[in-house]
Amino acid sequence: MVLTLSLFLQACNDDNGSETVISTDEAADEISMSLTTDVTDLASDLVVISDDAKNGRNSSGKVAACGVPYDTTFTKSFTGQFISYNYAVSYGYTLSCSNGAPGSLTYIFSSDGERSTARLSSMGESEGTFTAGGFEVSKANYTLNGSFYRIHSLSQKSGAQRIFNSESEGSLTNLLVNKSTKKIEGGSATFSVTGQSSGGSTYEFTASVTFNGDGTATATINGVVYLINLTTGEVTKQP
Repeated sequence: MVLTLSLFLQACNDDNGSETVISTDEAADEISMSLTTDVTDLASDLVVISDDAKNGRNSSGKVAACGVPYDTTFTKSFTGQFISYNYAVSYGYTLSCSNGAPGSLTYIFSSDGERSTARLSSMGESEGTFTAGGFEVSKANYTLNGSFYRIHSLSQKSGAQRIFNSESEGSLTNLLVNKSTKKIEGGSATFSVTGQSSGGSTYEFTASVTFNGDGTATATINGVVYLINLTTGEVTKQP
C-alpha cells in the first residue's frame, strides 16, 4: 500500500518579517514522531494486551473476565540515530464477549514524556480511545479504530530555533496489526496539527496517511515526497 500524505503549511509573520515558520522537512519529522511512537508502539502493545485479555490474564496477575476493566502502566525508552524517546504510558482496557467468546476490546491510553528527532524535540502528553476487533482464530490481524490527541512543547533544533505549543489530533481507521509479528500491515490515519510560538508565529497542516505494510510509510508534503521508517524513525526525502 502507498502512504499518501497531503499536507498544507501556513506561512506567517514573525517579529523580523514574513517567512515560513516550519519547513516540510520539519513537518515530516513531526508526522514521523507520531507514527513511530504513538501509532507504531500502540499497535505493538495492542497485540500483547489483546492476547492477555483473550487468554484470561493481565499484567497485574488478576484473572481477566469479560466486561471487567483492567489497567497497566509502564515506560518506553529508545535512543537511536533518527529518533529517541523516553515516556511513561498507561493503558486501560475492557474485553467484550458474545456467548463467552471475545468480540472486541475497548482500549484507552495516555502517555507523558519526551521524544526527539533529527530536527525537533518534544515534551508533552498523548491520550486516545480505541476499539480493537479481529479476535477470531481465523483472522491473522487485529483491527484497530479510534482517535488520539497530543499536546506538547515542540522545539526546532536549528534555524530560528523557535519553541511552539503544538496540538495534534489524529484518527486511525481499520489499522491492521499482525498478531504474530506485531507489525502494521494496512489501514489509514488522518492528522490535524497546529502550533504557535510565544512570539505569535503559527503553523498548521493536515495529513492523510495510508500504511505501506512493509514497515515504511510514504509521505507527500507540498509536493515533496518522504519515506518514513516506522521502526527507526528515519525520514528520507525522495528524488
